[in-house]
Formats: sequence, C-alpha cells, structure tokens
Amino acid sequence: YGSMITLLQFVTLDSVSSIYGPLVRSKPVLLFYFLPILLIVSISLMNMVTAVLVEGALSQANNDRDVRKHNLMNKIRECTPIYRALFHTLDVDKSGT
Repeated sequence: YGSMITLLQFVTLDSVSSIYGPLVRSKPVLLFYFLPILLIVSISLMNMVTAVLVEGALSQANNDRDVRKHNLMNKIRECTPIYRALFHTLDVDKSGT
C-alpha cells in the first residue's frame, strides 16, 4: 500500500521532494536517476490528460456538427413544399421558369 502511494506521489509530483530529497542528499549520483524519471513521468501524464481532453472536445464537436446537419436537413424537408407552392403561385405563365 505504501509503495503505491509513493508511486502516486511521484506521478502527480505531490510532495515528491520529501521522497527523493533525502536520497539525493545522501547519494548525489541518484539525481541522474530521479531527474529524468520525474521529467518523463510528469510530462507523459500531462500529455495523456491533455490528449483525453482534446479527444473528448473533438468528439463533442463532431456530434454537434452531425446534429446541426440533421436539423438543417429536417428544416429543408419542412420548407421545400412551402417554397414549391410559392414558386408555382409566382409562375403566372406556367412555363416553369
């Protein structure tokens, strides 16, 4: 349980200095181990969260576009008979032009 909490702290950078600080102070060479891990893990997590948010936004935009298209097609179907009747009324010589 404790190691999972420590890993979670590492990934979220939540008070992570209390974990690696004492180790680096006792053996400074460990900085070459912890620093790349901190950078890679934190940037990877931020990229994944951003990717999920962007994917959700794009999916919602596609759904909105489909709904707008469907509504427009319904409006066209509703208005077509009205416009057709109007054009027939305006065509006094019955030439169709």
